[in-house]
Amino acid sequence: MEELQTKLLEYFNEQKRNVTIEEANEVFKDSYESDDILTAIVMLEKQGKIFRNKKNQFQVWHNGIGRIYGTIHITSKGAGILKDEEGNVTFIHRDFLNGALNGDKAIVREIKMVKDRQEGKVEKIIDRQQHNVVCEVTSFGGVRKLKPLIENEDLKIKVPQVDLKQYYEGDLLLLNIDLERQDEYFIGNIVKRLCHKDDPKSDIITIAATHGFDFDFPDEVKEELKLVPKDISDREDLRDKIIFTIDGEDTKDIDDALSLEILPNGNYKLGVHIADVSHYVKPGTAIYNEALKRGTSVYML
Repeated sequence: MEELQTKLLEYFNEQKRNVTIEEANEVFKDSYESDDILTAIVMLEKQGKIFRNKKNQFQVWHNGIGRIYGTIHITSKGAGILKDEEGNVTFIHRDFLNGALNGDKAIVREIKMVKDRQEGKVEKIIDRQQHNVVCEVTSFGGVRKLKPLIENEDLKIKVPQVDLKQYYEGDLLLLNIDLERQDEYFIGNIVKRLCHKDDPKSDIITIAATHGFDFDFPDEVKEELKLVPKDISDREDLRDKIIFTIDGEDTKDIDDALSLEILPNGNYKLGVHIADVSHYVKPGTAIYNEALKRGTSVYML
C-alpha cells in the first residue's frame, strides 16, 4: 500500500490541475485494483498529503492552496487550536469549529491575521479521532434532546425521537457520531446507556467512555472465564500463608503481594509474589485479545 501511495503522490504532483478518482484509476488500473487505489487516495487525504475539493477532485497540498491541514486541540473554553506539521498554530473560534472535536484531523480555510494571531475556520474534518461522545438526555417542551458533555458543547447531534423514547431525562448515553454533517446536525448512533448523571461514578464513567475505555467485558470473554480451571495441583499452594497485597485501594490490577516469616533460627524470610498472568491468558483466546486492548491501566483522578 505504501508503494501505491508513493506512486499516486508522484502522479498527483506531476499534474498541473485537479485529478479525479476515475482518472487515477485509468492510469493505475493495469497494476492495482480500483478498491486499493481508492483506499490509498483516502489514506493520503487523511495524512494531509493531498486535498479534495467539493467536486471530489484531488491535488497535492502546496502553500498557495489557501488552506491548512493539521490536528485540532480544543481548549477549556471550547475554542480550537490547529497545529500543522511544522508546528504553526491557527486559532479557531468555537463558532467556527463546524463540529470538529479534540484530536480531529481537519482542514482550515479563510486564514487571516487578527491582531497578533492567525485565525481560520474549519472547512472539513478529514479524520475523526474521537468518535465516541457522551450526551445527557434533556427535555424541552416534551421533546427529548441531547447535550454533549465535551469541551465543544456547541456540537449539535441528532438522534431519531423513537430511539430516545426509552431513555429518561438525565440519562447519559454513549453515541457514535458520523463524520459528515447534515444541515447543522451530526447524526448520532446510540451505542448504549452508561448511567444517570446523578450516579456517584458518573464523572469517571463519562471520562472513560469518551476516551474509548469500556467498563464491561465482551460476552465471549465472560464465557471463557467460566472455563478457567480451578485445579492448582501442579502449582505451589501458598494459601495457608499470610500474604498481603501492596496495591492501593483504587488499584485496577491486584497482582503484587508480599509475605514475611520468622524462621526457627531467628532470620526473616521475605516473600515477593507476582501474579502469573500468562498461566491464564493464552494467545489466541478471547481473554488474550481483550487483554491486548487493556494492557495499560488507566487511573482517572
